[in-house]
This record gives sequence, structure tokens and C-alpha cells, in this order.
Amino acid sequence: FWLIQFSKDMNMDNNCMEDGEGETSTGLNISEGESNKKSSQAMKGNEKIDLVHLRIRKQLIPVIGMEFETEDLAFKFYNAYAYNIGFSIRRSSCHKFKSGQLRDMLFVCFTEGKREIDKRVSNVKYHRAETRCGCLARMKISCHLNDKYRVIEFVFEHNHVTTSPSKTHLFRSHRKITLAQIAEVDMADSSGIAPKAALEFL
Repeated sequence: FWLIQFSKDMNMDNNCMEDGEGETSTGLNISEGESNKKSSQAMKGNEKIDLVHLRIRKQLIPVIGMEFETEDLAFKFYNAYAYNIGFSIRRSSCHKFKSGQLRDMLFVCFTEGKREIDKRVSNVKYHRAETRCGCLARMKISCHLNDKYRVIEFVFEHNHVTTSPSKTHLFRSHRKITLAQIAEVDMADSSGIAPKAALEFL
């Protein structure tokens, strides 16, 4: 009797272990599926960038060794490239000479890095959407002996899908209004019209 009961208990334990292992395996498959999905999206995004590179002029694509007279011209060039591809850029880090002149500057995709943990997070009811995913797309320039800024690093691959050209103008680095539009907004503000309502008429 005891041998029979012991055998039944062992069978039940084996079944439980197999069930547990099945659940663990299922969990791993889900996480791997999500990871594969993100990788697939990134691959599709980079394939899209390759197609855009074929459509636009080579002079509009950053190349290592390309030179600019000023840092601002380099920023505008990379920002124009980002507009064609479908992402926004920002200035990340820089170094200066002792004289105060800019030595190098790093321009990055707006999704570069990770959001820092906010100590007030427990008091926030509605969190802003996460916009940074550690993208490594970038362009770095460095000042040389001729006082021109040369591209010394360029990474075009993104780990996320870029947007369509019809929506690129909504990104921060591409939002621009003319002097005439600024004057109209000022006139509307003096007339008591809210800035948001005034911008809708532009």
C-alpha cells in the first residue's frame, strides 16, 4: 500500500513540475516574441531609411569628412536630413577649448537615452508617454586646424520606426514659424486672442 501511494505521489509531483516548466517556457516565449517584434520593427525602419537614401541626393546625406563653416550650419544640415528620414534631433554634448571656442558637438536622435527616474513619480496621476528608447543614431562634428567643423562620426541606424514625411513637421526640431507669423501672433495676443487659437489661423 505504501509503495503504491508513494508511486502515485511521485507521479503527481512530476506532473506539477512539468506544468510549471510549461508555464515558464510560455513566459519566455512571450518576452522573446516582444523582443523579436521590436527588432523586426527596427529592421523595417532601417529598410525604409535605405530606400529614402536612394531617393534623395547624396549631398543631403551626412558623410564622414564633410565640413561646415559653423556648428549652426552643421545642425541645420543634419536637421534637414532628419526631416527627410522622419525623425527629430537635438544637441546632446559638447566640449570647448580653453579659449571658449567649441571643440566638438554631438547631435542625436530625439529618442536617444533613457528617461531618468523622477522622485515625484508617486504623486503623478497621469504620466507622459515614454519618448526615449536608447536610439544610437547620431552625427558628431569636431573643429580642425582650419577652424571648420568636420563630421567624424555618423550612425544612421535607428532602433525604432521613423515617421512619415507628412508628420515630420510636428517634431520639435522642425517646428518653425516665420517673422510675419510671429507678428500676427503678437497682434492677436494684444487683441485678447489666445496664442493657441491664433496659431490655428496661421
